[in-house]
Amino acid sequence: MRRSIVVTTWAEWKREHPDTLVLDPERTGFDRNYEKSPYESYFDSAETMFPVWLRSDKLKTKEVVFAVIVNGRPKAYPVETLKREGLTHDEVGGKPIVLVTNPRSGAVRAYETSGRRFVDAGGGRLTEEGTAVSWKAEEEGLVSERGETLPRIPGHNALWFGWFAFFPTTEIYGR
Repeated sequence: MRRSIVVTTWAEWKREHPDTLVLDPERTGFDRNYEKSPYESYFDSAETMFPVWLRSDKLKTKEVVFAVIVNGRPKAYPVETLKREGLTHDEVGGKPIVLVTNPRSGAVRAYETSGRRFVDAGGGRLTEEGTAVSWKAEEEGLVSERGETLPRIPGHNALWFGWFAFFPTTEIYGR
């Protein structure tokens, strides 16, 4: 079973999920600065930590992509492109999908559309074209004001070199 993962800011997550609990860094027993990534210099470098035998120059080695597999077909979306677009309609594995991206944090969530098209209404809300029905982007799916749900598609952020090494037949959005 695949699960969806979202990379976001703590402020955005807390705003959307106010009842969330988090581990207190004072109680972990580890002396670590949780304010910044311990891999900052690694991400700034073009080198990988380990040898990678299968590479692709279609994207930068460590470009962050949002990756999905639908009906056995892998597809990668450069996160910077998704941030610019905000709302992205596409098709993967013969299934129409929509990707909803927060342009500030880069948090991406993908959903099945059953052929519907949406317009971004702001604040995690979408408006269905042709009907003006309002939908809310939630963790488990898109939920309409009428109570209808369109399921979320499992996906997650990955570095291009790592994703490609496992899924060399990956299609790249926009290419």
